[in-house]
Amino acid sequence: MNKENFQKLYIKQFAELYFKTMTRNNAENYYYFDEQKLDQSIRQSIKDDYGLLHFVYTKENIPIATEWTLYSRRIGYSFLGGMSFDFYKSRPAEILKNCIINDLKRIGLKRYNLGGGKEDFDGIYLFKKKFSHTLPISVLNSKSIHLPESYELALENAKLKNLLKENYFPPFI
Repeated sequence: MNKENFQKLYIKQFAELYFKTMTRNNAENYYYFDEQKLDQSIRQSIKDDYGLLHFVYTKENIPIATEWTLYSRRIGYSFLGGMSFDFYKSRPAEILKNCIINDLKRIGLKRYNLGGGKEDFDGIYLFKKKFSHTLPISVLNSKSIHLPESYELALENAKLKNLLKENYFPPFI
């Protein structure tokens, strides 16, 4: 298998698991990215060394959990992912996060942002609470803006198009 087919296979597996997860969670239309743009974005992030794809597979080689992680020189960010609910009890998300943390350490990063989740009964929030039952929500969620001008422009564009419910990491447009 050549490198191109290798990438296509993994990006296809990622997209299938991601979109199934979004459907299961009744996600808003905003989370259903154009598949071609998603493919190009993932490829570019891997090529330019700011993105990683991770998977957890069954012994039958079926992908059951995946994440696209973005990273800078200092921090990794859990960007998009998905998990097969059929395998929820085997805790593939925890295995996945452990592998991601190990890989981020291997490339020299010391921080990993798990992303979203701001309230009880939010799946991401409940997942993050497993790491520390004593931390208040304000500690579990933080926002670092590395390109303030770009962030402000994205925020203004999102406000113009009525895409924001809150003033937190505006959608990419």
